[in-house]
Amino acid sequence: MDSRAALAALSTHIAPDGWLCVGFANRWYAAHPFAAGSLGLRAVRREIRRHGLTVESEYLALPDHRHPALLVPSRRSAELDHVLSRMPVTFVPGTWPFPRLARRTLSVLRAIAVRTPHPARVQLVPGYLVVARRPPEQPP
Repeated sequence: MDSRAALAALSTHIAPDGWLCVGFANRWYAAHPFAAGSLGLRAVRREIRRHGLTVESEYLALPDHRHPALLVPSRRSAELDHVLSRMPVTFVPGTWPFPRLARRTLSVLRAIAVRTPHPARVQLVPGYLVVARRPPEQPP
């Protein structure tokens, strides 16, 4: 089952007034573009809405969706500006080959992100966490 199908399956099982919290890799992340199982944020929003849920919150998962040491709200730039300028994330899992090179690459990506407009940064982060809600049933 691919990520889009898994998200659809999860979304259909949310009861009225229920919540869904899902994390995923970003399809457009520069260090791993088009990675297997990744989705773009727009695709996730579309899939969630298609199944009757409302996106309540979106977070940028840093350093990625599997190791979210930081969850930064995506809607305003101030929080991400603070993280990028004061808390550089250079964690790499121990399973990665060439960890020193990976950390240097992350440092270069961070330097680029600091100078990039916020809407573009949101689209290019490693991973996301999305919180969605199914509206309560309306009485007849």
